[in-house]
Amino acid sequence: MEKDSRLKPYLLCIFSYFVLGCMVLTINTINSSIITEYGWKDSQGALLITFMAIGNLFMSIVGNLFTDKIGRNRALALYILMAAGGLGIMSILHTPGLYYFLMLLVGFAWGGINTLVNTVPTELYNGSSSRLNIMHACYAIGAVLFPLIVGFMLKHGLSWRAPVWVVLLLFAIQLLSTFLVRLPTSMASERSKSKDKKTFAFWKELSFYLSTLTFLFYVGVESAISTWLSPYLAQENAFFATVPAQTMVSLMWLMLLIGRLVFSALGTRIPSKPLLVFLSTGFLLGILGLFFFGRITSLAILSVILTGLSMSAVYGVAVSVGARYVKASAVASGIMFGAGGFGSAIIPYISGLVSDASCLRAGILSLSVFLTLLLLSSIANLRTATNDSSDSLS
Repeated sequence: MEKDSRLKPYLLCIFSYFVLGCMVLTINTINSSIITEYGWKDSQGALLITFMAIGNLFMSIVGNLFTDKIGRNRALALYILMAAGGLGIMSILHTPGLYYFLMLLVGFAWGGINTLVNTVPTELYNGSSSRLNIMHACYAIGAVLFPLIVGFMLKHGLSWRAPVWVVLLLFAIQLLSTFLVRLPTSMASERSKSKDKKTFAFWKELSFYLSTLTFLFYVGVESAISTWLSPYLAQENAFFATVPAQTMVSLMWLMLLIGRLVFSALGTRIPSKPLLVFLSTGFLLGILGLFFFGRITSLAILSVILTGLSMSAVYGVAVSVGARYVKASAVASGIMFGAGGFGSAIIPYISGLVSDASCLRAGILSLSVFLTLLLLSSIANLRTATNDSSDSLS
C-alpha cells in the first residue's frame, strides 16, 4: 500500500490504543476504591482484574479469526460497544457480584481491540517496531493521564464512577472514527484463502514458543504492577500515603512513554532480541528495587523510574520479533496475544493470593519470579535463528 493510504488506518489504530490505555489504567487504578467501597479482600479485587483478563485471553486467541469473518471495521465497532456497555452498566449499578461478568465483557473488548490494532500496523509497515512503539507510546499517554485524572477526581470527593464516564466519552469518539476510516483486509486471511501451508510452519519454530512466553510474562506483570504499585507504596512508605495514590503509577507510565519515544527514534540501530534481554533485566531490577527500597523514598522513586523505562519497549519489540508469525497466521497471532491475556489473568491474581497469605510486599516480590522467567526466555530467544527481516528496531 502507498504511504498515504496507510496513514488513516494507522492513526485510527493509534487513537484506539490511546483509548485502550485510558480504559485499562482507569480500571486498574479504581480497583482499590472498589475494594474499599465493598469491603473486599485484595484477592477479590484482583479477581475482578482476572475476569477482565480472562475475556482478554479468549479474544486474544480467537480475535483475529473472528475479525476475519465479519471484517475489521465491524469487529472494532462491536468491541467498542462491548467495552462501553460493560463499563456503563457497572457505573450505574450497585451490584458488585455482577461486576465480574461485566469485567469479562470488557475483557472480550480489550482482547479484540488489542489484537486488531497491533496486527494492522504490523501488516502495514512490515513489522516495524518503531511504528509499533509510537502506537504503544499513545497507549502510555492514556496510561499516564488517567491515573492522574482518577486521583484528582477521588481527591475532590467524586466517586470512582466519574473517570469511567470520561472513558465512555472517548469510546463515543472512537466509535465515530471507526465509521469514517476503512481498515485494510487481513493479510493472514488472504493467505488462508490460498491455503498456504507455510501459514502453519510456526509450530516447528522454537522462536515462536519463546516469543509466546515473552507475551505471557510481560503482560501479566505489567497488569499486576499497574494494579498493586499504588497501594503497595502507600502501605510501605508514609510519604506516598500523603500524595494521590495514583501518582506513582502515572510516573511509571510517563517513564514508559518516554522510553517508547526514545526507542522509536533509535530506529534500526538496536537489534530487537538483545534489546529484549536488556529491557527484561531492567524490569526485574526495578521490581526488586521496589521490594528492597520501598521504604526509602528517593530509591523507591528511582525504582519506579527504572521499572517504567524498562517496560517501555518490551511489548513493541516482542511484536516485532514475532512479526512474521503475526503476518502469516491468525492462529499464530492469536496464540501469542492470547498468552499475554493468560498472563494478565493469572499473574495479578497469584500476586493477590500471595498478598492475602502474607503481605502486599510479598505479593510484589512474587512478580520477580515471573520476570526472571521473562529474562530467561529472552536470553534463549537470542540463540534461535529466524528468517524474520524485522529482527531490529525498524
